[in-house]
Order: sequence, then C-alpha cells, then structure tokens
Amino acid sequence: MKLKIGDKVYLQKYEVAYIDHELELVPASIFEEMFHLDDGSSYGYFSINGADDGHRFAVCFKKPESVKWLMEQDWIVDYSYYEEMSAPVVLSICWKLETELHKRADALKGKPEEYQKAREELSKLDHQIWSLHIMADHLDGKLNFQFPAEMPKKPANKKGFFARLFGRSVH
Repeated sequence: MKLKIGDKVYLQKYEVAYIDHELELVPASIFEEMFHLDDGSSYGYFSINGADDGHRFAVCFKKPESVKWLMEQDWIVDYSYYEEMSAPVVLSICWKLETELHKRADALKGKPEEYQKAREELSKLDHQIWSLHIMADHLDGKLNFQFPAEMPKKPANKKGFFARLFGRSVH
C-alpha cells in the first residue's frame, strides 16, 4: 500500500518486499531509495519482523522519478483513495477484481507461452486483491496500520468524502 504525503510517497514494508522479489522492470531510483538512507548508509537487507511490521508505512521515497513511478502503479493500493470507504465496499471491489483475475487466468490455460508473458500482470492483480483485503481489515478495525509521523491528523468532527457527498456516513 502506498501513501502520498506532500512530495513523498511512503510504502508499507510488505509492498517493498513484493517489488523487490516479484517485479522485473523497476526504475533504479526505487532500489536506491529502498536500500539506502539519506546519509549514504545502507539498510543492508530488508526484513519484516512479525506480521504487524509489514503494515508499517516505513520506506519513504523522495526522488521525483521514484514518486512518479510509484504513483503511476495503479496495482499498488493507494491508502488515500480507500480510506473513506467502508470495508464492505472495498470487499466488493475485491470480488470484482478476483472475477477478472480468474477469467484472465482461465483464458491462458494450456497456453504456457502466453501465460509466461502475462505472469507479472496476473501477479500484480493478485497482489492488489490481497492489499485490498488488508485495507478492508483495517477499515473494519481488525488491523492497525503504523503511519509516518508526518501524517496529517484529521479533525475529529470533519466529515469524510462520502459523508459530504451523500450527507451521511457510508458504513
């Protein structure tokens, strides 16, 4: 999951692990920022310490080319887009995407060469679905995310997007 704050993009740790292990074409700036600190020192290796640690918005990307690339990746769930939705709405999006994933995978049965070409796209779609399930758990209060310290605080009495749009909260 990604979170844009100002001119920076934060990724949760599990997202960084996915990019590192699953994607073939990633800009060099992404890897530079994933594994090196501003002072020139290196993370050395990247680890997730326990299940909750993976949901921490821990890696900050500041380079314009990194921010641009991350924001262009529609398969990386954008926290800001879904934060005002209810868990059932997010789950209904998951079900639609799962149907699409199954249709695309079924169409590739018995076509190993075509499947190999589509493998990364199918993997991204599967990862997006998984991330949306995580978001639904967060919205349901089953999972807490750890946000960056610079995350703006929302006023307690401020109505969300859907409440402003429909005059009531959608939950």
